[in-house]
Amino acid sequence: MKNDESSPKVKNHQEIVSVKYADNKEFKSKRRPIHISFSIHNTKIGKLVVASTAKGICYVGYPKKGQTYVEQLKERFPNAKIKNRVAKINPLIREALKKEWDKNLKIPLHLEGTPFQYQVWEALLQIPYGELTTYAQIAQQIGRPKAQRAVGNAVGRNPVLFLIPCHRVITSQGKLGGFYWGIDKKVLLLNKECTYKKKGKLVWNPTFF
Repeated sequence: MKNDESSPKVKNHQEIVSVKYADNKEFKSKRRPIHISFSIHNTKIGKLVVASTAKGICYVGYPKKGQTYVEQLKERFPNAKIKNRVAKINPLIREALKKEWDKNLKIPLHLEGTPFQYQVWEALLQIPYGELTTYAQIAQQIGRPKAQRAVGNAVGRNPVLFLIPCHRVITSQGKLGGFYWGIDKKVLLLNKECTYKKKGKLVWNPTFF
C-alpha cells in the first residue's frame, strides 16, 4: 500500500542516531580514565540524567532514588571521571522527543557493551516508533533463536533510554515483560506512543502488535 500525504511517516531511531561502539579499553582504563559530562533535563517523559563522552551520549536514564547523579553514573562507569557539566550534545535528547524529527538530526552515541549486546541494540534501533516487537522476534532477527533470555538481559543493559527504544519490547504472550526503570515507566513510554484512544487518552493496548 502506498503512503499518501495524510499518512503518518514511520519514524525509526536509526534515522536520528549515529552509533560508535567502544573498544575494550575506552571505558575500563584506570590509567587513562574516560571523561564523562552529565546534565539533568526535564522532558515530557520525566526528569532524565543525560551523560556523554567526547564521542557521544553514553547514558540516558531516570534519576535513582537514594543515589547522587555521580553515584548513579559510577555504578555503570566505575573508572570514569565524571563531571556535572552540560555538554553540547546532551540537550539533543529534547530533539529526539519532538513529534517531528529534523531530517538532518544525527545524535552521536558512544556505547560500551559486548558484541552480543551490540547486536541486540542494533535490532532495537530498527523498531519503528509506535510499534512493538518481542524478545523472541529479536532473537530470530539476530540469528540466535534460542537466546531469548540473553536477549532480555541485553535489552535490560541498554544504557540510553528512549534513544535506543528498549521499551518497545514485550513478551510473546503479549505481556509487558521487564523494564530496568520499572513497569510504570515502560507503560508511560508506551502510552506516549500508542495510537489507541480510550476516553480521550492514549492507553497501552496488549494487542498493539
